[in-house]
Amino acid sequence: ASVFVSEELTGPTITLVNPAPDGSTTLSNPGEFTIAGSVDMETPFLQAFIDLGERDFLVGQLTGLPSGEFELTRSTGSYARTDTIGVGSLPIVGGTLPVRVIASTGPNGSGIVSEVSTTVTIEDVPTLPILPGLFVDGNATDILGAAPTLAVSDASGPNPGSDTADFGADGTLTELRAVIRDETLYVVIRGDMFGPDNDNFANGSFLLVDVNAGSGEGATNIAADLDDFSDGLRSDISAMNFVLSGDLVASGHGIDLVVGFAQPGIAFGYTMGSDGLPGSFDNFEFQQNIVAAYDSSVSGVPGAAGTTYAAPNALEIAIPLAVMGNPDPRNIRLAAVTASNAEVGGFPSPNTLPENSSNDFTPTQVIEEMAALPFSESGVVINEISVGEVDRLELFNPDPAPVALGGWLLRIYDSAGIRADFVIPDGVTIPADGFLVFAEWDVDQIPTSIEADLYTGFNIPWHPTRGGAIALIDHAGIGRDYVAWRNQDGESSTVTGVIPPGTTFTGQLDSPRHPSAHTLARDGQGTDTDTADDWTNTSGVDSDGPTFGAPNIGGTLPQRDQWMIY
Repeated sequence: ASVFVSEELTGPTITLVNPAPDGSTTLSNPGEFTIAGSVDMETPFLQAFIDLGERDFLVGQLTGLPSGEFELTRSTGSYARTDTIGVGSLPIVGGTLPVRVIASTGPNGSGIVSEVSTTVTIEDVPTLPILPGLFVDGNATDILGAAPTLAVSDASGPNPGSDTADFGADGTLTELRAVIRDETLYVVIRGDMFGPDNDNFANGSFLLVDVNAGSGEGATNIAADLDDFSDGLRSDISAMNFVLSGDLVASGHGIDLVVGFAQPGIAFGYTMGSDGLPGSFDNFEFQQNIVAAYDSSVSGVPGAAGTTYAAPNALEIAIPLAVMGNPDPRNIRLAAVTASNAEVGGFPSPNTLPENSSNDFTPTQVIEEMAALPFSESGVVINEISVGEVDRLELFNPDPAPVALGGWLLRIYDSAGIRADFVIPDGVTIPADGFLVFAEWDVDQIPTSIEADLYTGFNIPWHPTRGGAIALIDHAGIGRDYVAWRNQDGESSTVTGVIPPGTTFTGQLDSPRHPSAHTLARDGQGTDTDTADDWTNTSGVDSDGPTFGAPNIGGTLPQRDQWMIY
């Protein structure tokens, strides 16, 4: 048997009215989204979609639609606007978004199908702020803007004609900076460097890394300890005549990782089998995930006296912490060095960072110091959290001196997969034995009865029905504190937050259940063991409210005039 289908049979003709078929419709932060139009024949099945970046979202569908007009509307929601998105709401985003409508002559999309598409531009949708990522891309400006300075040249060498450079030759290093961002160590070395177009691998700048200072592991005399001559680059590293000073050796320092950028534009990193890393002193392990690049565009770095910049003036490096065995970042130590023609009897440059004191072109260069990420031993902790009508949080400084918090980061997580970052403004200080209270939104957007010292300017997307977390991270990217909690029903809501390197958190912490206060509080003494045992679910001193700006339940401020200093 055969079936004849007329070539004149077609699906419904769909005419769009909203959004306009020419893509000219623009909406400003809409509370709902509508797709409207008409069909020219009875349509058993019609669906409308909008692409919100991750996937197509169904705006609505109709069955048994007669010839004529149709309209489909769906509410929108955004965690930047409110703590909850209603069931069935579109998680709206900004941008120019594809829209399409599909109609069919049969049920559930069967039969002959017609489709039309357009775009709609949605503007003014608030977004939660996220600290931008850093990139190794031949332009070190972003890392320089984020990374604190670890070491600089003091222009005291044999050619003191420059404010920042020691030597009248290529290879001068002037500044070393580093920061941790997104579980990666970013480093920038500035100076008048050998570029990747030199004739010899050894003409270059290198980063020497001790991943766990004080462990007593790692190379202390590179030429004597390292013995991998299996290719030219490994030979050049093994021949670099740098040694650690007796004081560094005595304090347990050692080189576990060598990173650089070599001709013809190859980033490399080698581990030597110390501190649990792969490889050995006579068989280096190449680390593929390390990225490096030279940058010739960074301005403001004068050449050494009598020289000009014919070579790059910055080397940027990204080392995932996982490559280094996820060390405590407080124990990482760095030194930048330059080697010149080592394999043909040349010299290691005396211009190390941090600088050595000799400043002499000798066959062996002593590394007298290694740089650490800046870290103050302050005990500032997250002390109280409110997940209520207005979300708030409190920091507490148990130390006898104020602590500058400018550039520190509050990283906010929610089990709905949300993240927001608040960078504490420069100049902000938390007093000795004092508190610092943060509230969501701006001061004129919340009830006057709720007080805070600082306002985030955006919605903190915490809600009692979901789990949440918050991290306190200092300006070098080192985690100072972290706490996470389940939802109000005690369910283990998965918080997608990553505990920042430098701190930890263990145990299960329940969300507060009080209907109005919604407060989590550390114990009254500010105990910090990085466990859930430090915290309690509380509604305040007398259950009438939280204790922001004051000691938590059972706590008192120390009477320091009664203390004795030994």
